[in-house]
Amino acid sequence: MDNTGIPAHGGERVAAALAANGVRFIFTLCGGHISPILVAAKARGIRIIDTRDEATAVFAADAVARLTGTTGVAAVTAGPGLTNTITALKNAQLAQSPVLLLGGAAPTALQGRGALQDIAQKPLIAPHVKWLKQVRRVADLGSAVEEALVVAREGVPGPTFVECPVDLLYDEKLIRGWYADAAGKGMAIADRALRWYLERHAARMFAGSGVAYAPVGRAVAVGEASEAAIARAAEAFAKAERPLLVIGSQTLVEASEAAMVAAAVDRLGVPVYLSGMARGLLGRDASLQMRHARRQALRESDCVLLAGVPCDFRLDYGRHVRRAATLVAANRSPRDARLNRKPSIEAIGDAGRFIAALADRVGERAKRPEWIVALDRRDAEREAEIDAQARLPGGRVNPVGFFRALDRAAGVEDISYQQFERDPAAEDRLEPPGLLLTPGDLRDEADPEQREEEGSEEAELVLDDPAETVDALDPAVDRDERVTGGDGLGVGVDLLGGGVEAGYRRRCCDHAGDEREHPDERAAAVRPPLDTEHGPQAGRPHQRASSGSPSSVASRGTAWPS
Repeated sequence: MDNTGIPAHGGERVAAALAANGVRFIFTLCGGHISPILVAAKARGIRIIDTRDEATAVFAADAVARLTGTTGVAAVTAGPGLTNTITALKNAQLAQSPVLLLGGAAPTALQGRGALQDIAQKPLIAPHVKWLKQVRRVADLGSAVEEALVVAREGVPGPTFVECPVDLLYDEKLIRGWYADAAGKGMAIADRALRWYLERHAARMFAGSGVAYAPVGRAVAVGEASEAAIARAAEAFAKAERPLLVIGSQTLVEASEAAMVAAAVDRLGVPVYLSGMARGLLGRDASLQMRHARRQALRESDCVLLAGVPCDFRLDYGRHVRRAATLVAANRSPRDARLNRKPSIEAIGDAGRFIAALADRVGERAKRPEWIVALDRRDAEREAEIDAQARLPGGRVNPVGFFRALDRAAGVEDISYQQFERDPAAEDRLEPPGLLLTPGDLRDEADPEQREEEGSEEAELVLDDPAETVDALDPAVDRDERVTGGDGLGVGVDLLGGGVEAGYRRRCCDHAGDEREHPDERAAAVRPPLDTEHGPQAGRPHQRASSGSPSSVASRGTAWPS
């Protein structure tokens, strides 16, 4: 079908809107209610990833959103297909991920009458999305999808939902035939009335669908903090003796601007703690990044910038920052900026761009070398404690020692990252910001520093950089699980960061020499039968169940890396 022509059916309108807005993947568990969308999208070059669980489909769309900054898309069938997405959808909402969920629905004329998989879907979905639309005309499908894609990214990002009834997606001739068969051919008054009603209903559904539809991608405006807020924050940082930054996931909503944010942090010269999707922003050995004793640093600081970070349980509801300090909250959400504690300065807008504007305004006036030295010394003391724990003898493998050794043996140069696109010819060794995915606030644990200070044994497994945890895990365990802990988030990583595991295995083996057993050979003994279209089969003895995960099977729609 010509993109400037009249779509043959509603599914083509949906696909045209997705393609025009740069959607590259649709994650789904195929169902008859949504088949026209999938067929039309595939014809337009959009890759259809068929998962084995609707929650996995939404988790994967969430991963695409976090890694690219564009709206991730999942499509599920009506009724139970939709209800299965609730956990993943809520996760995307709390993590502020732009995700579009396309949901099938029973025929418009039969809703509420006991049709197949017919339930009231709006009350179930509405609490977990920032916008939803129940479409009732074929001509409105495209515009609804376009709006949903934009709203998902506007302001505070979050999931949106478009309900697409099955009789809007298939071609008009087929649907009119369905309704004609349902009306029957009786001549009684009731039969004639039914035929009139259904013909009128169909006419309303298809009104305007004969008009050409040629969507154009829509830009999303990014809100920025006011000049007054930037000026006040710049003055506070210039005067501070112990300034501090805490950068969180929302700072990297505009994923393409990660390098700009990293450069701004470097120019500002203020010590920083990274959390959530911001981990890895500054690379492996950034001198400004601190990793330990965050609570103590916050209590000592006299000027703190929380960039995309709310005062929730991870900051003890704001009590980690002392009352006498100047608290600057840069956040897209006024609610999050004020959560549990009113900031001294509110900078409502994109947190990443606020950091860049602040760095331009302050210059080098906020640099405090003696403060950085004090925090570095504290970090070094904690690293020495971890090294001592790594040397403790025992009858079994010391996990801290194992990861310390692996961290030394497999540095950045031993792992080849290819960000976003598969490119076998690429030779760059990158450490891209945002490779490490966190499952979001619904299942987010305390930051490593908080666990450490509360005496959790799990804190003893913290490496030099939380992002290195992904790199250090056993290559015999499939990478999707390593990145996500068993969620469908790994599907998006496999698509966008292709070649990570293969690169790790190859270089790990090359550095070790021929006498070392090849990791691929070790892994082969535990791999299940492979279906290259739909991923590993059931029964994976190496799979570790993830606490709180809706499924113990990770990334069901992906195949093993070659």
